[in-house]
Amino acid sequence: ASFRTNSANLVGGGLELQLNGLLLNRGSFNWRSNLNISYEQYKVSKYLSTVAFDNAYVSDGASISPLVGYNPYLIVSHAWAGLSASNGDPQGYLNGQLSTDYVALFRNELNQQVVAGPALPPVFGNMLQQFTYGRLSLSANLTFRLGHYFRRSALQYGALFANGAMHSDYLLRWQQPGDELSTSVPSISYPISTNRDSFYKNASVTVASASHIKLQDVRLGYTVENRFLAKLGLAELHVFAMADNLNVTLWKANKFGLDPQYPNGIRPKATMAMGLKVEFK
Repeated sequence: ASFRTNSANLVGGGLELQLNGLLLNRGSFNWRSNLNISYEQYKVSKYLSTVAFDNAYVSDGASISPLVGYNPYLIVSHAWAGLSASNGDPQGYLNGQLSTDYVALFRNELNQQVVAGPALPPVFGNMLQQFTYGRLSLSANLTFRLGHYFRRSALQYGALFANGAMHSDYLLRWQQPGDELSTSVPSISYPISTNRDSFYKNASVTVASASHIKLQDVRLGYTVENRFLAKLGLAELHVFAMADNLNVTLWKANKFGLDPQYPNGIRPKATMAMGLKVEFK
């Protein structure tokens, strides 16, 4: 009844830049820096099928959006119009007017939705800092990803009432008139409206910049003096310790305290290693 096949054309391009420099050289101390930066931009140039949306198109960038002229990993949302001052309902725009008619809002065309941008970074790379003092060396690798977006998790009252799926945003919910000036979390609604939950979850207010800079790994090493090596029949002996996958966020563009790579808070564990590098005569 169905099969998988290539069904679209992509067009794009990019640049890669590598810079290596000796920033400081003072006797037995030196500081080297290596910068690698990549830029890539691509879009769907042709879709060989037809795209028919019964509802307003939304996407969190996890799957391909076959929209001609756009990045295939696109984040698209309902336009956000804030919370109602009377009851804390999430609002959108219908023909330019405020509306809580979610069924009608779900029929908005793409040109009435909000296209944030790609879920994958168009700019990315790393900067390796290397410090050497005599036989002691220290390096730190900084990684960066810029220009992309992510959709953060949102409070869903249906999931909360059905199975107790609590969310920290519950403490920020609208409770009385005036709260709409300081929060975007809707009020409690019962009976449950799945359309209300869905609109809020996929609204532009739940999208944030994913740009960030991280400390990814650190390496400390020491090269043993030659006079000790001769007795062992060695040409060189280097001892090192390394911590990798640190995921220490040095800067992030979003204001929600979320790691854009792991917005649900579950990060992979860091790894630690020690080793020897031996060269024989």
